Amino acid sequence: MRLKIPPLLFLPAVSLSFLLAASHFFALVIVLTDSMEPAVPRGSLAVVAKFGDWQVGDIVLYRAFGALILHRVIEEKNGMFRTKGDAAQSWDPWLVPRESIIGKVVLIIPLLGKILLILREPLVFAATVTSIYLSSIAISARRSLSEALRRMCKKTSGGLKPHNGIVLEKQAPE
Repeated sequence: MRLKIPPLLFLPAVSLSFLLAASHFFALVIVLTDSMEPAVPRGSLAVVAKFGDWQVGDIVLYRAFGALILHRVIEEKNGMFRTKGDAAQSWDPWLVPRESIIGKVVLIIPLLGKILLILREPLVFAATVTSIYLSSIAISARRSLSEALRRMCKKTSGGLKPHNGIVLEKQAPE
């Protein structure tokens, strides 16, 4: 009997391939602060497009002081941008040069960032992958067993009969 590899195992490989190809055009950022609440909740995953032009109102990701900052553009002056966190009372006290901007937020997925942070823990990741793998094997084995029982029932004349997925033995008359 040949063991079939469940299709579910190919999903991570396909996803990783897509992410590697897309990483040239997009960046994925986990939002760790509440500076952009309520537009971008803490723990969200933000998808940032690394192309295009930026204008007032866009939420941009930029590098400043050795950190990545995700704030909204509120003003443009001579190719420099003034930014502000939506939850902040005042704007940032610096201007951001165009070349410091990595890109603009095009998609926000709330809570996914928190889930990804949890999955970064080696034991949690290993347990999750193992659970998915064992579940897919169990589903595949159940299908194979069901097919084998169906074939057996067809071959048996009046012996085993399926009843709601349960195989019952024929009882001898009393």
